[in-house]
Amino acid sequence: IALLIQGHLGFLAHVLESVKNVFNFSVPFLSWLAFVVVFIITIVLYYVPLRVLLILWGTNKFLKKLVKPNAVNNNELADFISRVPDNEELKDFKEISKSDEIDKKTLAKMKKNAARDSDII
Repeated sequence: IALLIQGHLGFLAHVLESVKNVFNFSVPFLSWLAFVVVFIITIVLYYVPLRVLLILWGTNKFLKKLVKPNAVNNNELADFISRVPDNEELKDFKEISKSDEIDKKTLAKMKKNAARDSDII
């Protein structure tokens, strides 16, 4: 049961870090896309009454299976959040600068250890 809780907490941390990274422009394209969508939704909510939007949403929800019976359901918000990296992924994919370069001795040692690991596998 502890592994189950740990898995759910890890997923929650991933989602929250991804949301944070949307707002601090870690991936600028996705952040601008999110802000443009929020702006468009704001304009639509200003001009179209909420009652009309709820009627359209409900009609779409009930008629979706009739119009396209073989359609696959997907959650656009979950797809968007899965595209945004969390802090661990950002750290893993960070570019190595000149000051962070690995010296030749350390690199040779890493290659030697990797060769030893491939014998085990």
